[in-house]
Amino acid sequence: MNLKNYFTDLPNRLSANFLAFLGFISFIFLIAITSDLSLCSVTNKWYNLQNFQEMVIGKIFSNIIFLGITGTPAIFPCSILFFLIHNNHKKKFVWLYFISLLILLLLLFQYLAKHFSVRELGSSLLIVFLYRGNIHIILPLFLIVPLICYVLDKKQVLISSKYLINNKYYRFFVYVFSLYFSLCYIPFLFIILLILLITI
Repeated sequence: MNLKNYFTDLPNRLSANFLAFLGFISFIFLIAITSDLSLCSVTNKWYNLQNFQEMVIGKIFSNIIFLGITGTPAIFPCSILFFLIHNNHKKKFVWLYFISLLILLLLLFQYLAKHFSVRELGSSLLIVFLYRGNIHIILPLFLIVPLICYVLDKKQVLISSKYLINNKYYRFFVYVFSLYFSLCYIPFLFIILLILLITI
């Protein structure tokens, strides 16, 4: 399969859907740690169009640095519910897992906003606190991501939901957030490996 066919088929692949899921969740959690502590105050800020461009650029840059904080809950335990949703054909169980995922996301959002607020701890202190103290957990966790995607692609695992495959908005979502996570992941992994070499 050439590169053009691969990218055309990207939204159908479970690996790309998984990366898009990680990218979307980590971006949402990034808002939690860089904004006020309440969910309402965060959503209200999106209506301020004057600062929208500045906010988006700042979030994207910050997500590279804070991917370990925002991506870890996305990889585990949120990804468990992600795979349960995509591999279950019974509608009632899909809705049960989906509602459970939403509840889990809200709980994690509030937890991250309260305990990992960049405004309270400071960016430098937060990076040192998280990465140096938990690098033995974060590094293996993020090294597993390309391995999972490789296995899924090797076995050619596709998503089974015809509704998602044929939905142009969902396909766009997969393209944007899988690319977004990939672009954040590569420099983040380099930073983690650099911290590992320094702390050895």
